[in-house]
Amino acid sequence: MARRRKKNNQKLLATIVLVLVGLVGTGYLWLSGLFGITDTTVYDETMPGVIFLDVGQADSILIKSPTGEHMLIDAGKNDTAEQLVQMLRDYKVDDLDYLILTHPHEDHVGGADTVLEHFEVKNVISPDIGADSKTWRDVVDAIEAEGCMDITASVGATYTLFEGCKFEILGPVDADTDLNNASVVVRLDYFETSFLFTGDAEEEAEKAILDRVGREKLDVDVLKVGHHGSSTSSCAEFLSAVTPSYSVISCGKDNSYGHPHSETVTALQKIGSQIYRTDQEGTVILQSNGEQLYRISSDPSTPLEKILNSIFG
Repeated sequence: MARRRKKNNQKLLATIVLVLVGLVGTGYLWLSGLFGITDTTVYDETMPGVIFLDVGQADSILIKSPTGEHMLIDAGKNDTAEQLVQMLRDYKVDDLDYLILTHPHEDHVGGADTVLEHFEVKNVISPDIGADSKTWRDVVDAIEAEGCMDITASVGATYTLFEGCKFEILGPVDADTDLNNASVVVRLDYFETSFLFTGDAEEEAEKAILDRVGREKLDVDVLKVGHHGSSTSSCAEFLSAVTPSYSVISCGKDNSYGHPHSETVTALQKIGSQIYRTDQEGTVILQSNGEQLYRISSDPSTPLEKILNSIFG
């Protein structure tokens, strides 16, 4: 009995400590905006989050609003589908307002049919190009079975995700091309902060988009680096227009492609972009208060019980 009481007291103390840390952290987050500090350990539930999920050598990005709206860009691979579903549940996702499938390669849409089966998805946006693969046929069948609004990506189309947050389709300019260059490219703005998600768009598509929409439309704070950091993407002309303060590379540890390629890393460093990589850091979490961006080092999907258990066993 005494041992149980001692353990309960320890858990109570830990809970109090965590609450106090959270309160102090919130104050720190507010002060950090004043002084331009961008790294913090505290996830603020009152701000939107852009979460680059660690799904190995694949892409999946969750945009999470403080008012319950969610968008998922790509859905990882077939063999990480159940893991992705659990990740979304950990992030308290009940449904998706938008599921954007940038292009039909397995490392971007492999988990999409499983996501569609487990969550209510209101709208699916994809390019006007398919693939002769079982993976893509499974996705198409799941979209039809779930009765989602099936939207073909159209350059210039704009959508509102939640108050202050809108996104615009910038590519593909030409869908009659290879699948990588047919990637749906999306610019997302939350008040004064901006993100660019590029799928696997390569140099050909980057230059076509630049010619079509112009430099100003591409100038953003955060770039999801194209094609997992391959040297076939992130050409000099494109990066000089985007000029991202932050660049996120989604790739698997020790992957067989050698991603990210050294040429891409060097090009990003030359323009002064801070690089974050899922193969090195796991899931990368960024938040915005509409003016300032914050890099979050703690994972908000980890329940309190797990934290307590890690402390006290």
